[in-house]
Amino acid sequence: MAQLRNRGSNVWQIVIYLGKDNEGKKQSQSETFYGSKPQAKAYGNDLEKELKRNRMGPSKSVAFTINDLFNKWLTSIKSTISIRTYESYEYQTRRLRPFIGDLQLYTLTNFQLMERLQLLENEKLAIRTIKDFHTTLRTAINWGSVFNLVEKDVLNGVKPPRLERKSRDVFKLNELGVFIVNAKGYKYYLVLRVLALTGMRISEVLGLTWSNVDFDHDKIKITQSADLKHRVSKETKTVNSLR
Repeated sequence: MAQLRNRGSNVWQIVIYLGKDNEGKKQSQSETFYGSKPQAKAYGNDLEKELKRNRMGPSKSVAFTINDLFNKWLTSIKSTISIRTYESYEYQTRRLRPFIGDLQLYTLTNFQLMERLQLLENEKLAIRTIKDFHTTLRTAINWGSVFNLVEKDVLNGVKPPRLERKSRDVFKLNELGVFIVNAKGYKYYLVLRVLALTGMRISEVLGLTWSNVDFDHDKIKITQSADLKHRVSKETKTVNSLR
């Protein structure tokens, strides 16, 4: 129940108990209200319901931090994604934790996140890396919002630095021909030739087996890719990758 503390004529401090954190310390939120005592009591009751039901979900989650959210999210999705994707998420959340991990979910605001995430720009990180961190955080927040652990719109207006498009140097047609001819003596010539002529990803080329090659119709069927780090074959990431 919300507690009222008189702070002057028609001035009330509303204190709401929010449970305990992971160390057993009591957590509460207070707000100043101007009006009569009955009005303050009614407002306090409504505020308590809003915090505990709409924003925080189960009572145990009221003292959750972003660190807790990351832990629960990673545990939940581990068996549903590839090893490589999981390791990428784990790495990115590990880098984010020192900046935002201590923030409480029940008081989390987009302004807090914006200020903390801006500190990443002082770490001499590539803009692409910072964008990946933002994407991973948004994915975790979206997961948490499904279970009422955090508001989905808490990232509204929080944007990573603008990534400038860079032109890439690619072979011209005649240069590609020269490359293929000069690569013939290289032990991985076949891999280079397939890469050059098909536009396949390196993981897709290394994931090919003889059953993927149709010699009668001069076609290659892509059904799997190679996880270069773990040296295992895996299904393509999306249905559209099957071709």
